Amino acid sequence: MNVFVDVEKKKDVAIVRINQAMLNRMDSEAMYELQEAVTKLQADSSIHSLVFRGEMYRTDRSAKTMSGIREKLGQLYNPVHSVTARAVFQQVACSSKRTVAVLNSFTFGGGYELAQACDVRIARSSVQIKQPTGQIISAQQAKANGSIQHIMDDHESLPLTLDQLEQEA
Repeated sequence: MNVFVDVEKKKDVAIVRINQAMLNRMDSEAMYELQEAVTKLQADSSIHSLVFRGEMYRTDRSAKTMSGIREKLGQLYNPVHSVTARAVFQQVACSSKRTVAVLNSFTFGGGYELAQACDVRIARSSVQIKQPTGQIISAQQAKANGSIQHIMDDHESLPLTLDQLEQEA
């Protein structure tokens, strides 16, 4: 049973939710679960689109300060994690299925890399994205520079957005 990655199938779309407690981080356990889910979905001929989304931003109560969060994040990365992450991002980028990233809140690191591997990137209007350069940009700036293609209102539901994307395709 997966702890950090949940897959919900709706018709020919698989919604892959990444649900980590602190900052929705992409740690080793979440990466392994994501790799397993993507591999299974790639083999499922009934699925034509993969939608990746993190749950809304939350913090871990044990990391009450930014330095505490940085300390916890620093404990997450190791060479195995890095290799697995690259493999997952490559798998998504080379997928024969349509891949969509939905950015719900602050996006950085592995979440940003996963989004960049997708064919389509949608962000809620309040999203902030930390780019690899360290610069933090708004959803509007990300759309202007091509990092995302669509912006949806914070209150807009995902199914409506997917329907709109299907009409545009």
